[in-house]
Amino acid sequence: MNGSLFPGHNPSIFRLPPSPEVDKAWDSISELAMFTITTKDIIKLGKDPSQTVRLPESFGFPPDTHLAQFDTLHQIHCLNALRKAAFFKYYYDKKFISRLYWVHLSHCAGIVLQNLMCQANLDVITLNWVNTQKNPFPDFNVNKKCRDFGVIKKWQDEHMLGEELLKKIVRPKTYVELPAPIQNIMDAFEEAKSPWDFDWTTM
Repeated sequence: MNGSLFPGHNPSIFRLPPSPEVDKAWDSISELAMFTITTKDIIKLGKDPSQTVRLPESFGFPPDTHLAQFDTLHQIHCLNALRKAAFFKYYYDKKFISRLYWVHLSHCAGIVLQNLMCQANLDVITLNWVNTQKNPFPDFNVNKKCRDFGVIKKWQDEHMLGEELLKKIVRPKTYVELPAPIQNIMDAFEEAKSPWDFDWTTM
């Protein structure tokens, strides 16, 4: 893993300052799409299938078809939100920032932290003697065995449901309703009746 403190002569585009090209690169790895899983999959996840969203049979799906997303893509989406917050003036200088923006940012910081702590590894960082530095300097280039993220993203792209179809999914006549968020953000949450009503440009 390339953990160099300084970006060097040929840095990853994900380390560059904001630009349309950088945003395009981040967007390409952080698209949080939806796909389908079965009731059996829901149970394996330790969830209650009576509470999860099913796709209507009238859309041509089997009766045990549920909506799902990859948690990894959600984490990258959150990392991108935190990146944009670090360059706040570039992205949000003249935009109205709602209370929901800060709620979302706090959520994202919590998601990234919890995942790092949940999957805490025991990889070791060694130290070197580095030119100009009179004290030991950490070598953040850690040898790792990684999953192929490209394969995961490719699978999502091949199985993702279209936005137009998702917009047609509304509450059925019978469903299990879960509690709404805490009262102090209910006004913002109620204004956004669906994910497509959120102003994601400020998220």
